[in-house]
Amino acid sequence: MFNERNIIKPDVEITINYGNTKCKLRLCGIIYGGQEHFTCRYIDKSGTTWYHDGITTGKHLVQETTLTLLSGTSHLRTAANNTKQAIMCMYKRVQ
Repeated sequence: MFNERNIIKPDVEITINYGNTKCKLRLCGIIYGGQEHFTCRYIDKSGTTWYHDGITTGKHLVQETTLTLLSGTSHLRTAANNTKQAIMCMYKRVQ
């Protein structure tokens, strides 16, 4: 989840141990911060990423790429032309 400089590196899927059970979690959202403003990405069930920035997109989401398990995620580390860093990743249980 983090690289050597403590920059969040999102993974499409992660597995965690919860008691005696292994839980598979899939990335469903990322919050970005920087320049005293927050933006976000939402990832839907199909893996399509949607970007939101209330200042530039208003109440609308902008469709971006589609993620797969083999997709690179380096483009998800930053937003808004690299002016905002990922500060939180959200995952949902899929198994």
